[in-house]
Order: sequence, then structure tokens, then C-alpha cells
Amino acid sequence: MFHQHQFKSMFHSLTCCIFFHSSSFPSVAFEVVTDHERRIRGRSSGQFGTRNDRHIVKTDNNVQVLRVGWYSNVVWQYFDKHGTAKSDTGVYYICDNGYCRWRVTIPPYKHQSFSTPEGEWSDNLEGVRKDVECCFGILKKRWRILDHGLKFRNLRICEKIFTTCCILHNMMLDEVEARPYRVNRGNAPHPADGVWIEGPSDMMEEGMYDRAESTMWGRRRRILVDHFSFLKQNRRV
Repeated sequence: MFHQHQFKSMFHSLTCCIFFHSSSFPSVAFEVVTDHERRIRGRSSGQFGTRNDRHIVKTDNNVQVLRVGWYSNVVWQYFDKHGTAKSDTGVYYICDNGYCRWRVTIPPYKHQSFSTPEGEWSDNLEGVRKDVECCFGILKKRWRILDHGLKFRNLRICEKIFTTCCILHNMMLDEVEARPYRVNRGNAPHPADGVWIEGPSDMMEEGMYDRAESTMWGRRRRILVDHFSFLKQNRRV
């Protein structure tokens, strides 16, 4: 999406998505946060598969941290369309269009031509977001229980199984990164990598129909488009 050095303060633009265990049977859903190293940074509590993205994101502590925690005060730099350096406050997750219109959940534009700045930025954003899809594919190939369905009905047991798979996945990444060659793309691993396993938080207000929040959500996407367009014009991305 952008040069990583321009956005180090954004925690490597963590990616937000939903993982389903099964599509033909009763299923369990987890909202998972990964970075561009395909390392799992956090997961939500287990949710019924019938709940949609917009409902689950309102119960996820990982998102709450960005909305009201210290991340909401992080200042980062960007360029406007004229190349003037400016700053904005509060980091965000990359996601798809199934989420709330919050400044911390930034999706691509829908129905935009690739020839427009919005279309180019959205195409680039969708390419970056594929890291989380690859992470899910790796999890399912490594752990048969995730690929063929859980045999347990207790949701807490399902949470423990999924969390264990996530931890082992990160441990295996550490083993790969310790070798003289790398199979993942991106910068060097962060020394404080880990898994967040907080329980569900209180339901956050959606704010989708709040005029001020929706306006700031649209403004943030606009400045990211201008930043990307400026970097591309100057062959820096």
C-alpha cells in the first residue's frame, strides 16, 4: 500500500478479517489481526458463524484499543496531492467493506474504475490485504482440525484450540525467521510479537450513522488516496 518506512507508527497497517471454520455446518467465527509477515497479532473471542463482520467488530478488544486506547493518539505523516507533508492522529486497520464506517477500519472503494486515483489505491489496498487470506490458508493447511471442522460443541474449547493453533503458527514463523533465508515478505520481525487473547469487550457503539464519525472516515480514505497518488507519481511506490 505504501512504503513501510512512511508508516512505521501505524504498526505496519495491521489487517483485519474474519475466519470461519466451516461453511456447510454450524460454524465458529473469529476476527483475526495479522501483520504483513503473516504473524497473528490478535484474535477476537469466538462468535457464532451467523454473526456478520459488523457485529463481531463491535465486540473485539483489538479494535477497541485503536478507538479509545493509546493508539488513538499516535501521530503519523502523509503527503497530500501537492506533496505537502501533513499529519493525522490515530492508527487504523485495513479491512473489507463489511465493517463499520470507523476511522480505525479502512476498506477499499467499491465500484471505482482502476483508471481513477480511488481505483488504483483500492486495487493496491486489496493486494496488501491478501496477506491475511494467505495466513488463513497456511493455518488450514498446517492444522487439519481447522480445515475439516471442529468436533467440539463447547465454544470455549473451540477458542482454546484456535488460539493454540495461532500460537504454534507464530512459533513456527520464529523458527523460519531464525534461519539464514526468509520465505515471508516484509521487514524484519518485531521483537514484541505475540497473541492477544482478551475476552469479549462490551458492545461498542457502531457510529455508522453518526455524521461526524462517517465524515472523518471518508476524509481518512481521501488523504490515503492522495498520499498514494503522490508517491506513485514520484516513483516512490
